[in-house]
Amino acid sequence: MSERGHGAVTATRWLFAVTALLWVGVAALIGVGWVSLGEGGAAVRAPLAVLMLAAGAALALLGRYVLRGRRWVDALAVVAAVTNVLAAISDDLGVWDAAYLAFSLLLLGVLVWALARTSERRAS
Repeated sequence: MSERGHGAVTATRWLFAVTALLWVGVAALIGVGWVSLGEGGAAVRAPLAVLMLAAGAALALLGRYVLRGRRWVDALAVVAAVTNVLAAISDDLGVWDAAYLAFSLLLLGVLVWALARTSERRAS
């Protein structure tokens, strides 16, 4: 625990894991039909669920490999976190969407903080 930035790294990895679980959970709810997709929803239900499962898997992998010294993985994690925020903003903003937006902003903020902490540690 004395390692500089360790808490930020751990928090980032956990936030990626929780985000991945949220994507997989919503994909499952969409897949079984518990989430309404409106008119024409039946046509996009399966493809959307598959895309959301893929996003969850990608976020889980990023949670596993982010902040381990591979800059390309860290850059991809930033892109994924920003995309996550943009996906939350692009939806009709209801209560759940606002909560997810706040969570996505938290993930992005903690990731940036962890990247700053780990770069400070490399510089010193």
